[in-house]
Amino acid sequence: MTSPSTDTGDAGGCQGYGGYGTVAGPAVSLLARIGRPDPSHAVRAEFSIGDNTDSTLPQPIRRGGPGSASSRVAGGGTVSVALPALVPGHRYGWYARTTDGTATSPTGTVCHFYAR
Repeated sequence: MTSPSTDTGDAGGCQGYGGYGTVAGPAVSLLARIGRPDPSHAVRAEFSIGDNTDSTLPQPIRRGGPGSASSRVAGGGTVSVALPALVPGHRYGWYARTTDGTATSPTGTVCHFYAR
């Protein structure tokens, strides 16, 4: 369901734990392809991203917090959220889930990347 946009050319851009793609700033966005079986309903993604290098820092986006929800799309499509500034050299993990306001999907695969 999810894949970050990376500049490494890795297929899909989603690296599982232990494998890290790389993203370069300053403008970084998370992308998710979302959908719903009934295309008459609008859906959106809810994102969460955390700093795996230093969990004591304020986390960039928490699901349900400011900036965590994408725009709505009818039936499905690719959506994104822009990230605040990331700490160069830090590792991040993120995921998304889909909701139509009534039903919510399980979270997608957790993806990881290095910020540079």
